[in-house]
Amino acid sequence: MATSGSFSSSFGTNSKYYIILEWTRNWVDIASNTSNVTVRAYLQSGGSSYTINSSAVKYGTMHINGTDYSFSFYCSLSGNQKKEIYSQTVNIPHNSDGTKSFWMSVSGNIGISFSSGKVNTISTSGTGTLDSIPRTSSVSLSTSTATLGSTTVTVNISRASTSFTHKVYFVYGNQTITVSTNAATSCSFVPNIS
Repeated sequence: MATSGSFSSSFGTNSKYYIILEWTRNWVDIASNTSNVTVRAYLQSGGSSYTINSSAVKYGTMHINGTDYSFSFYCSLSGNQKKEIYSQTVNIPHNSDGTKSFWMSVSGNIGISFSSGKVNTISTSGTGTLDSIPRTSSVSLSTSTATLGSTTVTVNISRASTSFTHKVYFVYGNQTITVSTNAATSCSFVPNIS
């Protein structure tokens, strides 16, 4: 799990040019179980002699968690330069248990001739795993009143994740009585008259 990461692929002469994806989690909304994430795409030169001279507009696509974003860019590049060509900020919903991994990619149609040959398309991709967002289950009772020793009380549990189990107990005065140590969606008990 993480709050940032990066992926890259090389291309061109001596594989000294790179297309890079970098992602950063900006903030978390615990109530909505969502992370806000920015993904940036870069072109980078791997040395002072590795340049790209091009004034033509190029077109690319960034994919984040199931959604595609189209953009245009210029792929001119100076030696040792790292140039951002596109960025996108999105809200990514987490799974019900607070976990989330998402797939991202970027591709561009550049049509550039290098000494090693022509490169038409560049791309890179990867999976980001976000830090989990804490989740809690909610509970309700089958009745608000009970007769000690005779009324069965059911604790209904709405789980934040199907993998969750719960310890259920009640407190009366200075007594703590455990009802269940691994309840899934419900458990029942009769309050003891003692």
